[in-house]
Amino acid sequence: MSIEPIIPGLWRIPLAGDSVNVYLLRGEDGFTMLDCGYRRSAPTILRLMETAGCSKQDLRRVVISHSDLDHAGALVALRAATNAEILAHQREIDLIEGRCSRQWGKGIRAALVSLAYTVCVRAQRSQKAPALVDRSLVDGELLEGGWTVVHTPGHTPGHISLYHPGEELLLAGDLLGRRQGRIHGPKRWLAADFAEAVASVRKVAQLRPRAICFGHLSPLTHVDPRSLIELADQLERRYGHVGNPHSADRPVMDRAIRADDSPESGEIMRMEDQNHKL
Repeated sequence: MSIEPIIPGLWRIPLAGDSVNVYLLRGEDGFTMLDCGYRRSAPTILRLMETAGCSKQDLRRVVISHSDLDHAGALVALRAATNAEILAHQREIDLIEGRCSRQWGKGIRAALVSLAYTVCVRAQRSQKAPALVDRSLVDGELLEGGWTVVHTPGHTPGHISLYHPGEELLLAGDLLGRRQGRIHGPKRWLAADFAEAVASVRKVAQLRPRAICFGHLSPLTHVDPRSLIELADQLERRYGHVGNPHSADRPVMDRAIRADDSPESGEIMRMEDQNHKL
């Protein structure tokens, strides 16, 4: 597995069989990392980031899109290896630092996910204390390299995305996903607050990105901004009432992409697999 350049100054570090992503962003004062994979991901991340010219001393900060174990699992190890500053939205800090529990959607699927996730969290925290966040981020804050913090709650309360206006590029985290070249919206059973997630899709659609990098699977680099607007319209029509029983996962075709890639699935099963390897 190797690091993948996306645009000058931005790399994707694929983990867990190319299913989970870490992003490396270059700025004037060094490098920023978005997310950090599973607990056991640190050695791979440290090795691959050096191929982009980022030494341990060059990594200035780790920004966490949200607290899930496949996005914040290696925080303790990365902090110890690099002394990088850890940043997250204020509403996510209690989750990262273990003072409250992750909330999920409703229904049997959500209940099963919640049970599996709780087991994984307890196993990890029995071995190491959670990482502490150094500084909270706010919506609209400008980071090194021209990236803007976009608070996109729903999947979790403090979920954030990053947007680069000059490149028209969105680092979406788990707000959005992709399947067979299509952008799809939030899954109700994974969302702590589905109504917030739908509103967050509208928020990023108004940015009109032309490239989107996801928390899972490969980016879409030729996005028609209308596809996101159509997705937001569709979600708002279908889920004006959050109790609507239909599937939350109706994808919208990206007009410029027709790649036949693998679906995003099994996130919690991968978490359990990583947990067995601890």
